[in-house]
Amino acid sequence: MAAAVSVAQKAFDTGTDESTLKPILDGLFAVRVLRRALRTMPIDDAAKYDVDFRLRQKEGEFQQAAVIAKGLKVEVLADDGVVVPGQAVKVNVIVANRGAGEVAIKQVRFTGFEGESACAMTSFTAGGFGFPGIGRGGRGGRGGRDASAPLAMSSVRRDQVAHCEPTLTIPANARVSEPYWHREGQAGRYTFDQDAPFGLPMRPTPFYVQVTLGMPGGEEVIQGMPVQYRYEGDIFGGEKRTELLVVPALSVRVTPEVAIVSAAAIRSRPEAAGRVTARAAAPAGRGTARGATPARPPAGARGAAAARPPAGAPSAPAERPPASAPSADREVRVTVVNNTPGVSESVVKLTTPQGWTATPASQTVKFARTDESETVRFVVKPGPDTAPGEFRVRAAASANGQTFDRGFQVIEYPHIRRYHIYDDAHTTVKVIDMRTPANLTIGYVMGVGDQVPPAIEQLGAKVEMISADDLARANNGRLLEYVFNGGTMIVQYNKLEFNEAQYGPYPAKVSSNRITDENAPAEILAPHDPVFTTPNEIGEAAWKNWVQERGLYFLGEKDSRYRDLVQMEDNFTYNKGRKTGALVEAEYGKGRWIYVGLNLWRQLPSGTEGAYQLLANLISLGKAPASTPASSR
Repeated sequence: MAAAVSVAQKAFDTGTDESTLKPILDGLFAVRVLRRALRTMPIDDAAKYDVDFRLRQKEGEFQQAAVIAKGLKVEVLADDGVVVPGQAVKVNVIVANRGAGEVAIKQVRFTGFEGESACAMTSFTAGGFGFPGIGRGGRGGRGGRDASAPLAMSSVRRDQVAHCEPTLTIPANARVSEPYWHREGQAGRYTFDQDAPFGLPMRPTPFYVQVTLGMPGGEEVIQGMPVQYRYEGDIFGGEKRTELLVVPALSVRVTPEVAIVSAAAIRSRPEAAGRVTARAAAPAGRGTARGATPARPPAGARGAAAARPPAGAPSAPAERPPASAPSADREVRVTVVNNTPGVSESVVKLTTPQGWTATPASQTVKFARTDESETVRFVVKPGPDTAPGEFRVRAAASANGQTFDRGFQVIEYPHIRRYHIYDDAHTTVKVIDMRTPANLTIGYVMGVGDQVPPAIEQLGAKVEMISADDLARANNGRLLEYVFNGGTMIVQYNKLEFNEAQYGPYPAKVSSNRITDENAPAEILAPHDPVFTTPNEIGEAAWKNWVQERGLYFLGEKDSRYRDLVQMEDNFTYNKGRKTGALVEAEYGKGRWIYVGLNLWRQLPSGTEGAYQLLANLISLGKAPASTPASSR
């Protein structure tokens, strides 16, 4: 083998690619002789396995080198890249000879498809189905065929191309194409399938083709490769390829992932009526803030908000009649995607906990083409005796005697192939013992990737988005004026640009301090502050079950008029020491300015109960009594 490789290397350096073919085939013959002899060698089975494993790899390398040296090109392309069990797929096997001499095509064998399929090679002059396809790795175009009858071919000479184009069927019990590793929710680890192919990043495709070629001298070369789908990428990436991806006939996904219901809303106990907290606004934080949530904005914050408010206190909010507790009803949206290559009809239903109801009981969705999707809406009502806890509402679509209750997210970028990540079609409903004052309207300035406004709405408050045009020029100065006149402004964490802009009422700097352990103990420094008492008591339980850190970008150096409300200490060796700046309050004129370095923006989408209770208190500060400095208590 070593001698054959040396001769092939010298031939490559001084001659043509084809001059390397004979020594390569000699090396291939030597490997195969040694593998046969290995079976009768007097060595233990473990040693035989190890040696044969290495020789098998070497045999494959020699075969690949022989195909390249001979100037052969073998392609196996399907007319669809995303397939469902039972679907017919046309596969085009192409063998092109760009080298000298003739090569015999002895056999073409398919694996992974249903049943056996013969594949007679014929001349490839024109036609075949169109390449590339037109989909996103999903749906290809089927072009026309050449009108003339193709000629049968059992070998290819120089500059000839042969192909076969059988129609194969994806098995009815074909396994869905997905990773063998799975992550449950926000867990920091993955679980593996029992038959996980350890050592490989993904599970190998079952759809393969083996083409056996007869080389000069009689040696056979087996070219094995996965069936692929070829399609057009973007203008920069060009052509893309994917192996066949098996998907269920219907994909089902549910939103929201987490819904929050107040236990008080289920009990239908009205909140105490009072004066309305008006709209609010907050600084945009140069696009890096996660948003800010003032509890009472300046007059005219909406509509003709381009003008500054008049000097002095804002106009008094109007009296409103008492309102009942926020509704316990939650809307659940179910999106169904048709993955079949044709017309489809299904019935969508929700499965709710005992005593709960979903309206309507079911809905029918009809599809006329592949990749079509439709979203239907249900209203879920918790049972009257539902206690605080976590509940699942599951969705499923039924069609042709089958039930589908999972959906997938497409992961694809210009530099990687397309993959599918699956999730069960369900919504987690968390019933939390918390209260929020009635008739709250919150003005909100969006941050990047901000998911806090939907969380506020689930607390029963109305959220009105405030744009830069609403605030007009000198945004932050206008907001601070509003605070000075009695408003409450809540600023979620900013990055270091805060230090130049100085959004606070007094000098302060954002630091890189953070608490990385989501279970790190939190010490409340101002236990009687309304942030921790009104309308919900914030105790030790509120800091349990947080996800992925407590917070980051805490306020560091700051004016003495700022007051820390909590302090925390990380358990990690390289982040030791108590940290303040995670929740900071300052009195400014008649109002409050709050900085929140706690990562509520991460906790709220995950349904962390304590984060919702704390958020309810923060947006209720406009109705809370003025806080008293700790030294006066």
